[in-house]
Amino acid sequence: MNASKPVISLKLQLWVLIALSILFTMGVLYGQERVQPRFGIPIDPSGQSEISQTGGTVGIVAPSVETNLMINGNQDAPRVLQAVFGDFTLSVKVTGEFDPGDISSNGGSSFNGGGILVWMDESHYLRFERDVWMWRGSEQKNSYYPLIEYWVGAGARRPARNVVGEYKGDSTWLKLQRRGDTLQFWLSHDGKEWIDAGQLESQFPDLVELGFAVVNTSVKPCEVTFSEIELETKPSAF
Repeated sequence: MNASKPVISLKLQLWVLIALSILFTMGVLYGQERVQPRFGIPIDPSGQSEISQTGGTVGIVAPSVETNLMINGNQDAPRVLQAVFGDFTLSVKVTGEFDPGDISSNGGSSFNGGGILVWMDESHYLRFERDVWMWRGSEQKNSYYPLIEYWVGAGARRPARNVVGEYKGDSTWLKLQRRGDTLQFWLSHDGKEWIDAGQLESQFPDLVELGFAVVNTSVKPCEVTFSEIELETKPSAF
């Protein structure tokens, strides 16, 4: 009889761990003021952002302080991420005002960006965003249409492409596909007709974190909504 006690104890511990994991996933342990993780886990490095996940929609409000994603610099951008293994296709409708004004919070250009983030660590990640920036004293709005930056170490890679155009309305659809090391990018004005935005060869491992982020260097908050989220995954062959 005594020999069976450790076995029972281990079983109880296992069930407790499983129950706690379920409660954590359901958001019970977060408390009323915290977000229930649905698409992914909310991450707010600055502690001043607002992140919500309801009805298949992710909402992020970056505060009126610098919340950037720069190598060797500020990386306080609020984000929602989940672990993904192998190949995937992610599409999303990105909606926001994207009107930063000409006054920045960091002394540089005033920038708003919102879109897809692929994250390995602080020195290895990909940004794919609807973006706009303004210089102090200027009324002109500038953008990359779209912003695509693959950061590895101290340098950023961008696709070789000639996409000419401008964003239309408050919403832009973004689509990212990973097949092995190849990343393919598209954007759309209606979620139906897609514009090829180029491709890149990456060095990401099979397991990465995938989701959405909002970057803000304006003295005004930046609010972006991510909706019509479609994620397809396919494990890499091994």
